[in-house]
Amino acid sequence: MPSADEPVWSPDPEAAAASQVARFARRVSGRYGVELPDYRALWQWSVDHLGEFWGELVDLFEVDLGSPTATLADDRMPGAVWFPGASLNYVSQVFRDRPPTGVAVVAVTEDGATAELDWAGLESRTAAFAATLRGFGVGLGDRVAGYLPNGAEAIVAFLATASLGAIWSCCGPDYAAPAAATRLAQLGPVVLVAADGYHFGGRAHDRREEVVALTELLPTATAVVHVPHLGLAPPTTGRRDVGWAEASSGGGTLVPTRVPFDHPLWVLYSSGTTGVPKGLVHGHGGVVLDALKSGAFHLDLTDADRMLWYTTTNWMMWNFLVSSLLAGASVVAYDGSPASPQPDQLWRLAAEHGATVLGTSPGYLLASERAGLQPAVDHDLSRIRLVGATGSPLPAGASYWVREQLGTSVPLVSTSGGTDVVSALAFWAPTVPI
Repeated sequence: MPSADEPVWSPDPEAAAASQVARFARRVSGRYGVELPDYRALWQWSVDHLGEFWGELVDLFEVDLGSPTATLADDRMPGAVWFPGASLNYVSQVFRDRPPTGVAVVAVTEDGATAELDWAGLESRTAAFAATLRGFGVGLGDRVAGYLPNGAEAIVAFLATASLGAIWSCCGPDYAAPAAATRLAQLGPVVLVAADGYHFGGRAHDRREEVVALTELLPTATAVVHVPHLGLAPPTTGRRDVGWAEASSGGGTLVPTRVPFDHPLWVLYSSGTTGVPKGLVHGHGGVVLDALKSGAFHLDLTDADRMLWYTTTNWMMWNFLVSSLLAGASVVAYDGSPASPQPDQLWRLAAEHGATVLGTSPGYLLASERAGLQPAVDHDLSRIRLVGATGSPLPAGASYWVREQLGTSVPLVSTSGGTDVVSALAFWAPTVPI
């Protein structure tokens, strides 16, 4: 164990030099004739040259923005104007140049059920569900609400909604109907996509009565798409009731609608501790660029990665997880408890599904230590190259425990961000010691 004044993790020099953030620093140095000897210098350059920094990201990631007339037309805050005249769609970036048979989504439930979608299958289902939504009259600027656990259906429903230029918003079925409605009803959704329940703590929780109650609290919803997550018969809501199998089959060609840079993509919500939860709107362009930047520069994420980050659809980390698809990475979408049926459940899932990036909470790491778990002894975690933790303060001792369990090459990365930015405000970089 290193002493208190020594880093608990230090980058391998060759790996650091080959990282995406280091390559970007060399690119900027060459193009602008500036010295960027370390991460801090690159960060300072990005702050001092906002337009150049974000313009370089567009070029680096080859994001098709159409014909913007400027990068940063107005830097006032609030009121900044980014990429005027640009157009894009988040979904176009997700499916660009993907290998059809490569795995895109692995959906897992606590009871052990597993299903995989390759990129072709994900695109086909997205196209089919987009056609269903279009048939319901959903179009540019309309809202579609989800009452869904973390799974493939939630990802497909979101991508289909976004592809139409409609706006997605979701919460998990663990919320009671009134709690879900205080969020979703603000938007006047025209379609509700709802699951029959979810898994947690060794139980399958039937939420069909809540689906009916929620529908009654959403007077603008003219159609309800029922997802048989637990395999239960769908309830009758009095609206146009459609089953998921019908709504997501048929394939077709996915043609995402190009929208302005700041066109709303999704709406997340504040916690509601000081009143009704407040909607927080994020646009296509900002989410695409920031997610690509965070994935590349702070997780060194590539299409060789598979991310398992424990979350529910209530939390912005679900949006963060799904956005790893923008980098071509595959995702593991898990519905259940991280510690059921056994305390090592999350470690077991990481091993079984070959996660390279594992995200969890400080609480789970502490619980693993207290339970005397030896995850790398009991499971093959050789593919894990990074463990992330967020949601609460990370005790220093957790870093030493992860180092002891997984070895000196795997960093424990603490990140802090929030729903208001649907990203990180404080993060790690693979060139900087911890």
